[in-house]
Formats: sequence, structure tokens, C-alpha cells
Amino acid sequence: MGVSCVGCRDAQTDQVGRAIELFLTNDCKHYTICIGPVSCWLRKAALASDEQPSFSCTKRFSASKLRAARRWSVCPRRNESGRFSAAKRRAVKWYLVLDHDSISWRIACRLILLLVAGAAGLGAFYKMILKDVEFSKLSSLQLSLPWSSAFNLTTVAEKPEGSSWSWTSVADKLQGSGSASNGSTPEELRGAESADSFQNRSMVGEVPTEEILEGPGILVASGVPAKSPFKASDDMPHWKEVVPVFVEPILMNRSNFRMVELQKGGWTVEDPMQAVFYLVCCGPVERLLALPTRPPERPYFCYDCDAILHLESCSSTMGCLKNLSVLLARRDFLFSSSDLRWWHLKNDSALLMPGVTHAHPIPPPERLVKAKKDMKRTDPPKYFLTFQGTRNNGLQGSCYVRHNLEAAFNSSFKPPTLLRTANGRTKPLPTNFQPPPDVFVSIAGEHDAMKERRDYHSLFNSAYSLILHGHGRWSYRLMEALNGGAIPVIMADGWRLPFDELVDWEQISVQRPESMSETPEELIESLTRNATSIKATKQRIDLVYQKLMISQEIRLLSLLRSAAVWKQNWQENEQQTLRMLVDSTNALQRTKSQSAEKTPNSSLVADGY
Repeated sequence: MGVSCVGCRDAQTDQVGRAIELFLTNDCKHYTICIGPVSCWLRKAALASDEQPSFSCTKRFSASKLRAARRWSVCPRRNESGRFSAAKRRAVKWYLVLDHDSISWRIACRLILLLVAGAAGLGAFYKMILKDVEFSKLSSLQLSLPWSSAFNLTTVAEKPEGSSWSWTSVADKLQGSGSASNGSTPEELRGAESADSFQNRSMVGEVPTEEILEGPGILVASGVPAKSPFKASDDMPHWKEVVPVFVEPILMNRSNFRMVELQKGGWTVEDPMQAVFYLVCCGPVERLLALPTRPPERPYFCYDCDAILHLESCSSTMGCLKNLSVLLARRDFLFSSSDLRWWHLKNDSALLMPGVTHAHPIPPPERLVKAKKDMKRTDPPKYFLTFQGTRNNGLQGSCYVRHNLEAAFNSSFKPPTLLRTANGRTKPLPTNFQPPPDVFVSIAGEHDAMKERRDYHSLFNSAYSLILHGHGRWSYRLMEALNGGAIPVIMADGWRLPFDELVDWEQISVQRPESMSETPEELIESLTRNATSIKATKQRIDLVYQKLMISQEIRLLSLLRSAAVWKQNWQENEQQTLRMLVDSTNALQRTKSQSAEKTPNSSLVADGY
């Protein structure tokens, strides 16, 4: 059997062959061997002997060789001090193929090599167990098997003093089954062990100690008396109702949602049975329905559920799709969305999705913090009211707020000549409207069509910032305005705002009906210019943003806290949700089905239904 490294020079082939010889002679505990898919070059190898020749390839592997590869890891040997040396802990990857004239023989050789590697690896691991090796030393061990996903031993806790480990318990843990915890106490699992430290950790951002304006006679910008902008204190709900959480790998690997921040912060566990929330990606529906049932108090939390689940089907006369109805009827599912009424854009009083609204991670909070540092805030602010953006009319003709403001402010080279009402009817432009000099609103179909453009983030050095209904109700601009310290003037009817279970939005925003876009002068005059009210509101905005939205980790924790508050009274809260519509529809179908069974000509009744 000849051995060669694809793309390597002949002088290096002997070194590769020598490594394979050591491996096949069962001397594999000296280093880690991986045979697997690669994307670039043959890595440097460190052999067990004193000689440590290094070599590299200068050519890429062919696609056919990459497809044939599989990965295998064998635990490195410990040194005399009982610890793994840094060199031995590093995975030394070999990307090898067998060279022979016969294709079938080459395939057979690869299979033989994998079987030998499997026997050697499992034998070495079993030998360690028989020697009663402390499992705390094996936290870096990871086995990647060609027929399954990676099994990670990082969840195996240290061996309790005076106890012994059995192969069965370890095998159950490797298989990732919940049965492994049946014979163990929670203290034997690393996830539960770390959960005890949650009570001493804060789930809100740090806020500088500064007195905020409040007291008799002080109003915020919305016109209500100034008070705390929070509906729940920092330690509510109790941490045991919020964390730890389990994040499924599909969601963890998505770079746009950055769930990995929860893992970095130590808020996750690897055993779903220990999790308060089981975070799942948003679809497809069939995959979600295949998940086993959980208690409503420890539900699946479906993050960003709009796009994949096709909730808009529920707004049709035919009702929700069958699988979607089954999913909505399950009490162990909670949903997170940027707009809980996204499923029905034209009905601003439609039933909500059973769940909570999240603060969207775009733009990234870190970018907003940097923009805030670059922006020079003044007191009083430079502007009174600002907005700069594109004319994104509501999907399905659901909204014309931006259309109307573009026409009224004459902000583009080709502005609309007529206003549009909520139902799409046209009406003439307001006459003799001249915006105040400290109001800047620039809207156009394209950025290049704007008559005037200013630095985007400098516009948040303003008392107020418009948050307008675009294609949908929700907008990225809300987080941008709060970060910049401008008071949001929200014109998006029916939008349940982010973290509504935690935040009193009357204290940090102003909400105006979309119909006010038809009368811009009335809109501007409705906003107070009282310096005390503006300052009191801005102080509360900074407080809320720092505590609940300053980073992606904090935003995710705020979302979990909101969900925990929601599920405390889930039976009452779901009465206002789409779940009630699904339940009534299912009940009606059952009634008609029972009636059809009692009717002699039941098939005709069923067909007519």
C-alpha cells in the first residue's frame, strides 16, 4: 500500500509515510490525527519523537479528494506532570489520501484506515476510564465522527470525590441524551454547576450614577408625569426564570443574530433539560414540529420568526397553513419578532404573535456606540426634529407616511404631487406650509434624488427624531435614535415596541398616528419645546439604552427577561394572540367534523366545508 500526500513534494512523502506508520502501529497517543475536508493547505506536523520536521503543501487538494475525506481525532498523551502540554493539545491535522492504481483498492484502504483509527481511539479512551482518569483533564477532548455531529466532553463534570465513573454514564453523555442526567445530581453537570453563579451576576448594563429629573409638575415629552422608565426592577424577574438557556447549533452559528454572545457570557448550558429557554432558529415549520414537547414554563423560544414561517398566510380567508396552525396551537412555543403583527400589515389591531418583540441586532450595537462617540451632542440640541431616509412605502399598500412627508417637505427633486390617505386615496398638499429652520426632513425614492443630505449620525443631535413606518412597522432607526439620545417620534400604528414588558415607552418616546403625516404642521406643533421635559426624557432614554440595549449580549438578556415576564402569565397573555384564532378555528373544524359523522351524506358535507 503506497502512501502519498496530494500536492506535496517527494521529499516530504517519506515523513508523511512515517507518521502513518506510527499511527498504524498503535502509537497514536502522541498526537492528534485528522483525516477530513480541508479548505487550504497541509498543516505543519509535530511528531512524537525529538525530531519535529515541518512541511507544507503548495498546491490545493482536488475537489474529489476533499469529498472523500473524513475527520477523526485521537486524544494526545499526557506528560509526566499529569497535564497536557500546549504542543500536544494543539490538533495536528493530516490531510492524506492513499495512492494506488485501483480506485476500489484506494477506497478500501481509506475505510481500513478509518476503522483502525476508530479502534485505536476508542481503545485509548476506554483505557483512560479503566485507569480512573480525572475527567477534569479531558475538557479539551473532542471526537468528530464521520457518521454524526461532534460529541463534546466539555459538559462532563469533574469526578466527585470518592465516586467512580462508569462507561455507561459517559456513553450516555456522549450521545447527548437527556437520560444521562437521570442517574446524576445537577451538581455533577457543568451547566448546573455554573448556574449557581447566576444569582451574583447582573443581566443589565452598567449605568453611571446620575440623578434624573422627576417630581411633582415635571412632565416628559409625551405629556405624562415623569417617573421611572422601567416596568420591572433590575432583579426582576428572578434569574431562575431567565437563565440558563440552550441555543441550538443552527441558531448559534448564525452570524447576524450573534447568539454566541450568550455563550461567551456563560449564560448557556449544553443540556436542554437544564435550560429555562430552548432557543431555536425560525424554521422550517416541519423541523419545529418534530421537536419533543416541553412544559410551557420552559418553552422553545423561536427567534426572529417572521420570514421563514410564512405567517402572512394567517391573514387570508383560508386561514393559517395546516402545519403552522399546529405549531401555533402548541403551548410550549414562544416567538420573538421585530413586529408581532407582521403577519397582517394592513390590520393595525390584529392579534399578536404569542411572544415578545426584540431589538434587532442590525446595525450592530458596537457600531452605534462608536458613532455616538464621533457625534458631538450639544445642549440644547442643534435640531428640533430630524429625519433622513428613503421613501419606503408600506408593503401591500399598508402605509404612505414617508410618501406624504416627502411631498409636504418637498425634499426630493421629483416629490409626489398629492398626499395619500391610509386607504390609498389621494388628497391635495397642504398650502403655505413652511417648516421651522431647526426641522430637517429629507426623503426621496433614492438617496441621489435628495435635494439635501447631511451627515446621518449628526442628525441625532436633535430633540426629536422621526421613526416612520417603512415597508413594515418596525425600523432600525429606533435603536439609532435611542443610541444618539434623540426622543423617538414613532409613527407606526400597531407596532408593539421592543421589550415592552420591561420598558415604559411613554417615558422615553412620543407616539403619533400615521394620519398626522398628512398634516406636518400639526405634527411639529404637537411636540413640546419645553427644555425641562426634553431633558427629563433624554435622561431616561440614556438610562434605558445603557441598561437594556448597549450591547448584543445585554439585548439578548433583555429579550429573555421580557419573555420570562410574558410567560409568568402566559395563559392570560395568550388571549390577545393569534393562538386564540387558531384554537377557535380548530374547535370549529372539530365541531363540523363531528356533525359530518352524524349526517348520512357526510362526504357531501365535508366537501362543502
